[in-house]
Amino acid sequence: RHKRDLRRREFLTRDHILPISRGGGNSWENVVTACSTCNHRKGNHLPREAGLRLDVRPVEPNHVELVWAVRKVTPIQAKYIRMFFGEDAVPFVQGETGLAAGRLAAVGTG
Repeated sequence: RHKRDLRRREFLTRDHILPISRGGGNSWENVVTACSTCNHRKGNHLPREAGLRLDVRPVEPNHVELVWAVRKVTPIQAKYIRMFFGEDAVPFVQGETGLAAGRLAAVGTG
């Protein structure tokens, strides 16, 4: 499918990198999002066996990443986001991606 289809929820599936039928588990490191076509094509194979590759290796998110992913910011979280990232960061966290997440990543790596 075209990449724009990946934004449509009905085309997304959970795919196990190492299939459960081959001993894989339901861990953060073994599960990725895949379009239903690619997931079906992969079946119970490893990505490379199916001619696929992982764009990004999955890792378990930390607490901050989970909070940012769901964009539910409590008043106390908003206070600290404003303090460290500026007034304009809270609206980005609550409704958009981009600037605020980029600022967090830049601070985290500095």
